[in-house]
Amino acid sequence: MDSFCASLKVKQIVKTPTTRGNTSLDVILTNMYNFYTPPSTLPPLGGSYHLSILLSPSSTFKHTFSKTYSTYRPLQNSGLLSFGMWLSTEDWSDIYSLQNLDEKTATFHKKLIDKYQICFPEKRFKRCSSDKPFINQTIKTLIRTKLKLFKNGKLDQANILRKSIKREIRKLARSYYKNKIEELFTNKPKNWYSEVKKLFGRSLDQLNFNLSEPPDVTANSLNKFLASIVQSLPALPIQLSTGAPSPLFPTVSPSEIERRIDKLRKTSVCPLDIPFPLIRAFGDFLSKPLSVLFNEITKSGQIPTIWKQGFITPLKKKNGKPGFDGVRPITLTPIFSKLYEGFLADLLKEKILPLTDLKQFGNLKSTSTSHYLVSLIDHIGKILEKPNSWLNLISIDLQKAFDLVNHNILIEKLESEFNIEPLLVKLVASFLTNRSQVVKYQNHYSNPLPIYNGIPQGTLLGPLLFSVMVNSLAKEVPDVGNFLMT
Repeated sequence: MDSFCASLKVKQIVKTPTTRGNTSLDVILTNMYNFYTPPSTLPPLGGSYHLSILLSPSSTFKHTFSKTYSTYRPLQNSGLLSFGMWLSTEDWSDIYSLQNLDEKTATFHKKLIDKYQICFPEKRFKRCSSDKPFINQTIKTLIRTKLKLFKNGKLDQANILRKSIKREIRKLARSYYKNKIEELFTNKPKNWYSEVKKLFGRSLDQLNFNLSEPPDVTANSLNKFLASIVQSLPALPIQLSTGAPSPLFPTVSPSEIERRIDKLRKTSVCPLDIPFPLIRAFGDFLSKPLSVLFNEITKSGQIPTIWKQGFITPLKKKNGKPGFDGVRPITLTPIFSKLYEGFLADLLKEKILPLTDLKQFGNLKSTSTSHYLVSLIDHIGKILEKPNSWLNLISIDLQKAFDLVNHNILIEKLESEFNIEPLLVKLVASFLTNRSQVVKYQNHYSNPLPIYNGIPQGTLLGPLLFSVMVNSLAKEVPDVGNFLMT
């Protein structure tokens, strides 16, 4: 070997043992050894007893994978037990004794959040951009332990742990696909494709404005941009008519609230909420104080201020424009607010749905774009069957339709066109006014900004109220077989 290396002017650079027997069976011959660091050994591949060799360049290169540090609160059994014991013994008397509804609701949320933070301590973890979405902190800890065992020469223990890690990763991958991806294949194919791309490490483009300013400043700038759309019109004081006294509405019982909590679909929560699994698991304990709050809200005709704040997560539009114009805002509101909206929406639907124009195909249950297209094609076919007939098809897009709704016109329609009781109208007016929004960007929250006009998106009442707003649109156009899709 020495004469061979001398004749070619190369050098054997592997000096460390590469087997368990303290012998080196690997050869790396090079005349450029000055450009590389001394070879190091890595754990065996698969079930091999032969160590791998890593040869690295002496120059360091910047890692291409970005790393982020996040915090989370794992829902461990000990915490669940403590949180459940507290809820089962809490009488909420300190909240019931408060006179102000806003103060009652804010205190209720604060008590839940404070106890949640005590029962479930915060932990910090590092995530790499190349990580699969199902890889959790437990797997990362096990991988680090395995590498330490290999480095310390405990190969048997390391191989046992390696097999255990592989089994756990396969289990997590199957669970992730079944719970988050599989059903999307038939219901939402587009979303299914996006999730599969994430599963194979091909993440979608992340929202990054590449601005020189800090993320918290960008969050405030983005919030101002989004709020400017609804702040372009001056705030109009809502004028309520003085009608006859409203009939007594049925109170909401704890059992009804518990039933609706059980039917809640898993959803993202805003910073005012405790995690969704806790709300679902302890719905029976939460239903009593919620029923007191809900019935007091209905009696007073006022929606709590804390429930009128929207938390916006900006997403990047597909093929969208650069900058803020290419953002699609997703708004989150408190889950308890949505629960109350469900009861209020049921009361409104009793009066609104019987008077809704049948030409509406959007924002209504049991109707969709498919129904609209079938009706439109049928209408076109009937016209073209007539001799010497022709038609014009005009499609109109209402830009920022939800954001630019005039509150006074909407309230007038509820009173005159649908004959909604004054107390319900007062609740809707309270729901629409004095709202605010906050933008979250790269784990930084902006300052809240007031929202003067429009119908809040991401709420249960929003689509129903928009249907009211456009209900008479088709009637005001000459009847030439027009169709309305909202």
